Amino acid sequence: MKHFILLFILITITTEIYSFRNVIYRDAVQSYNHGVHYSSRKQYDKAIYSFTDAIKANKKLYMAYYGRGLSYLFLNHYQRAIKDFNYFIKHNQSHYYSRFYRGLAYYHLKNYRNAIKDFNIVTILNPKYISVYNIRGIANLRLGNYYKAIEDLTFYIAHQPDYARAYLTRGLVYEKVGNNQEAVRNYIIFTRLSRDQRTIRNIKNKIRQLQTKPDNTDSDNTEKNKSDDNEDSED
Repeated sequence: MKHFILLFILITITTEIYSFRNVIYRDAVQSYNHGVHYSSRKQYDKAIYSFTDAIKANKKLYMAYYGRGLSYLFLNHYQRAIKDFNYFIKHNQSHYYSRFYRGLAYYHLKNYRNAIKDFNIVTILNPKYISVYNIRGIANLRLGNYYKAIEDLTFYIAHQPDYARAYLTRGLVYEKVGNNQEAVRNYIIFTRLSRDQRTIRNIKNKIRQLQTKPDNTDSDNTEKNKSDDNEDSED
């Protein structure tokens, strides 16, 4: 008789535990869904509260860290975003979106080397995620890795030929390395594609200036890029 009573108690306790866990999980998912809803409406402060409630209810609901990280990113709280992305990536190594957005957070903090490291992994996890090549090209430009920047921007333009600002950026890089002819060619394409009249006027003035200058692809720029490329490969 005692055996049956003990067995009944164990079954009852186990049932209550599972019921309690289900309630917690249900609450976590509900809070997470609220976070997604607020994010879709760009109400990021409310989204952060909801994702935080979801995490409190279930720390293993890793997507809540990702959602909160995105919300922090869109509110320009880059360090907090990186912290959430770090935790999410620890448990989801192959999730390339989180790598991309963490890279963006690093980029906005002007930590271009770490940004490029994340962008590099994105190109491995999903080579067809074209957006990463544009932002990696800009990050390489910021670091003075001009030929890597040209390579990235050229690849991006091959897949997004109507994106005006990519030509503007590539034109700037060509100007940096002294290839004024290619700079002018890219700037002209930008003026044809862009609707930003103020920038177009400025670029047309730049085009006129560059057309009077000879190309100056000097060895100093080439050597600088070679040294930068070697430093990147050592990271």
